[in-house]
Amino acid sequence: MLIYQCRHCGVEIGRLPKTRDTVKRLGLHDLSLEEQTQMVVEHSGATHIKCICESCEEALVRIPEYHQMERFIQ
Repeated sequence: MLIYQCRHCGVEIGRLPKTRDTVKRLGLHDLSLEEQTQMVVEHSGATHIKCICESCEEALVRIPEYHQMERFIQ
């Protein structure tokens, strides 16, 4: 299972079945090793992909200083 999760607030954004075709189409293999380390985490048989939800994206636009923080929403 591929699980998209907000890296700031932790909310689950969505899930996709983990198939070779899905992973290839998403382009996860095209990420650099550093990007993969920051964005992709294997946990309990699932692949968690860290991204940003709409609420956190809006907060980042309104308050640019939040870019300096790993987690700004508790």
